[in-house]
Amino acid sequence: MSIKLVAYNNLSSSSKFINLAMPRSVLALIFILFNWVLNAQNHLVGVQFGVNNTNVTDKNIFEDKIGKNGFSGGITYEYNFKNNFSVGADLLYSQKGFGNYFILGDQLDPVLGGNGTAAPGGITVIYFQYDYITIPISLSYKVGKKYYLFTTVGLAPSYLVSAKIYFDGSDNNMYNNNLNKLELSAQIGLGAGLKLYKNYHLYASVLKFQSLNSVNNSNYFMGGEITNYGYNFSLGLKYAIGQ
Repeated sequence: MSIKLVAYNNLSSSSKFINLAMPRSVLALIFILFNWVLNAQNHLVGVQFGVNNTNVTDKNIFEDKIGKNGFSGGITYEYNFKNNFSVGADLLYSQKGFGNYFILGDQLDPVLGGNGTAAPGGITVIYFQYDYITIPISLSYKVGKKYYLFTTVGLAPSYLVSAKIYFDGSDNNMYNNNLNKLELSAQIGLGAGLKLYKNYHLYASVLKFQSLNSVNNSNYFMGGEITNYGYNFSLGLKYAIGQ
C-alpha cells in the first residue's frame, strides 16, 4: 500500500513539474517572438543595382591605364540601432578591372590571339575584367527621418569567379586560374534616402573602394603589385520588416 502511495506521489509531483514547466516555456517563446516583432522594424532587406568605375594602382607593368565600367548589384541587409547607427551585410556581384593601351605587335599580342582593332597610330585598348562575389560589411550613420543622409565605412571580402581579357568584341579566360582568388577592400561612402509609403526606403549612394591586397602573383604579371580601386554608384530599394 505504501509503495503505491509513493508511486502516486512521484507521479503527481512529475505532473505538477510538467504543468509548471510547459507554461513557462510557452511564455518564454511568446516573449521572444513578441520582442522580435517589436524590434522587427530595425531589420531592412532589399536590392541594389549600380555601376563600378574601376582601375588599378600598378605603374611598373601597365603605364597607359584607363578606367573601366562594370556592373554591380545584389541583395542587401541592414540593422538599425536607436542612435542613428546601423550595420549592414550585402551579397553582391561586382565587376572590376581596367583597360590599357598597347601597340599592336607587342609581346601581349600573340598571347591574346589576335591583332585587335587599331586606333590611329597602331594602338589598341585591351581590357582586363575581374568579376567577384563580394560581401560588404559596413557601419553607417544617418541624419534625418523621411528624408535622410548617411555616411558609411566598411570592409568587403571578395571571391574571384571570372577573369577575362578582351578587345574587339572577343574575350579570353586563359588567365582565370592564375589570379589571386581572394580580395579584401576598404570602402567609404555617402548617400541619401527617402522613406516612401508603407515600409519602403529608396536610396542612392556613392562609394570609394581600395583593395588591400594585390590581384597578381608569381603566375600573373609578376614584377609589380596590381590592386583594384574605384567608385561605385548605386540605387537601392529596402523594405523595413514589420514597420
